[in-house]
Amino acid sequence: MNSLAVGPADFLEEMREETRCMREHGITDYPDPSPATGEFQYPDDLGKRLKQDPSTAAIWHTCQAKSGGDGIQGG
Repeated sequence: MNSLAVGPADFLEEMREETRCMREHGITDYPDPSPATGEFQYPDDLGKRLKQDPSTAAIWHTCQAKSGGDGIQGG
């Protein structure tokens, strides 16, 4: 995500879109972004799945790309 290219409100909306996308694809425990920073606090189980489960990782990368991210956040 190139946060320099968008304002704070736009960045937060992009992160909310990522959350919507993840939940629509069955990752129901994907967190909402922090309203203050737009950052995510991943539950331990989800963090492991994002790194170790290929199908969850593929959904994550797809949703990041759709929301304007670079597909490597938290990598």
